[in-house]
Amino acid sequence: MAPTPAVQFEAGALVSTPSQLQRNSATKRDKTVVAAYPISIKFSTDIPEYTECILENFSEEDLHLDDRIIWEGSKSKHFPTEIPKGEMREFKHEADFGCPVVGSVVGLEYVFGEGNKYKWIIAWSNSKNELNKVYTEIIEDEVADWDKIKLSLEKSGQHSVAEKHQFLSEIVIDPTSATPTMKATFKLLLLVDDKPTSTSKA
Repeated sequence: MAPTPAVQFEAGALVSTPSQLQRNSATKRDKTVVAAYPISIKFSTDIPEYTECILENFSEEDLHLDDRIIWEGSKSKHFPTEIPKGEMREFKHEADFGCPVVGSVVGLEYVFGEGNKYKWIIAWSNSKNELNKVYTEIIEDEVADWDKIKLSLEKSGQHSVAEKHQFLSEIVIDPTSATPTMKATFKLLLLVDDKPTSTSKA
């Protein structure tokens, strides 16, 4: 009996867009490839344009930009240098159409606490032929390992959460838009009946 040939087809976006991110009209197409084996691969095919970024600081600490890395996209240095407690910052990171790889893939490091001993790491990926992804972590007294962070970003999804030292970081991104909104929120946690609870709502 002849082996079953591979079947390939295209489908529309298979991941729901979060309601708070529906203002973006440009979308990436998802392509699903189904082989004779039970394996499916999804990737986006539209060219990224830019990433709308929202950074919220609901902690009791002022955040200061200490480092950044731009894997793909504009080399502009127009990232928020400070995010005072209780405030938010918005900016747009453009994909660089003059580069061989067009995308918006960035990592940012904000320091806080006494002696700037703590670091808030946020990273996002809006890259061609891939679904959009985000990754976050909170580290203490160590240098950010950007290679490791990049690998974690590649393995992540549209939502990432990190909790450490009574702080919570949460990031979300539209998974299929070519002009997605990336929203990162940094919060202080309080202990109520020995259970952590956020000081504010996302």
